[in-house]
Amino acid sequence: LGLILGAVRGLIIIYILLALMVPAMSVSSGDLLKSGLDSSFIAKPLYDSNPIFRIIDNLPETLPKLMDGELELPDIELPEMPDMELPGADDQEGSLLDKFKELQE
Repeated sequence: LGLILGAVRGLIIIYILLALMVPAMSVSSGDLLKSGLDSSFIAKPLYDSNPIFRIIDNLPETLPKLMDGELELPDIELPEMPDMELPGADDQEGSLLDKFKELQE
């Protein structure tokens, strides 16, 4: 499982770096970066299929729908936190959650 998550994390980092090449190529002459990208048989397909570009391309049509309430994000249920006792203090009453609530009030 760790190997798979590490590979996914590495792929995300590569996609972010490839997406950052666009402004880098436009600011500089870009010939060296462009020729290096075109000659790579691994980086070119990753650059061409970068999902970050699709997200940015779809943002102008997705964002207004999201703001108008036409498009809803999925609800995520968070697990309930267990009630934990304060460590090493037998004479103290209450849980960490109770103490936290008291501090907020």
